Amino acid sequence: MLLAAWMLYSRTQAGPPPLLLLAVVGGAVCVFALILWSVARARRKRREALEQFAMESGFAFSAEADPSVAQELSEVQFTLGMATPRVSYENVLRGSRQGREVIIADRTTGQGKSQSQSTVVAIRFETPLPPFYLCAENFLFHILEKIGFSDIDLEAAPEFSRRFFLHSDKPEEVRALFTADVTLAFEQLPQDAGLCVQGAGRWLAVYRGMRLTPPDQLREVLETAVRIAEALHRGQTAGAKW
Repeated sequence: MLLAAWMLYSRTQAGPPPLLLLAVVGGAVCVFALILWSVARARRKRREALEQFAMESGFAFSAEADPSVAQELSEVQFTLGMATPRVSYENVLRGSRQGREVIIADRTTGQGKSQSQSTVVAIRFETPLPPFYLCAENFLFHILEKIGFSDIDLEAAPEFSRRFFLHSDKPEEVRALFTADVTLAFEQLPQDAGLCVQGAGRWLAVYRGMRLTPPDQLREVLETAVRIAEALHRGQTAGAKW
């Protein structure tokens, strides 16, 4: 914008533009170039750290955007029952834990100013899960309840219901899935874990809100996701029927 202003100014002046204007434009260009360089450097360092994590953890790594991941995880690309627009994945890690297929990837949703990113740990189930969305209770979810997105409260697990917002358009199936064993697994999470958990069909997705997980914290999130998956599998085995 500043460069365009300088060009317009130059065309309307008989003599050369003032040195001050040239300095301002030049400084703005330098700052913009520095921002681009910093962003590119941060992306490169993240990619390298994730590739190192993949090598150490027995995962295959691909830095490029992978449209097939969006297709595979389409069932857990929703927010409170609504499809997520314009989803793309990059920095994709594929492997397995406890005999289950695992996909870890940086997910970008939306576009422009509404764009957000998160690092998703997705674990595949043999038996389909009912659709559900779970996140730590906060003021926003109290508002959502008032406009129709009901919170499933479990009378047998008051601490779980106090700490977590649980929503589904199939509440009875979710109540059957969230046995005492499952709710205890969530209650054992740290108060500041900040995890969101989505399940639907063959996939369970775990992520830390709308932000990328630093590579040095990824192992912790992966281990937590595996524990949650094991608890939900026990919930299925204990008699969840749909």
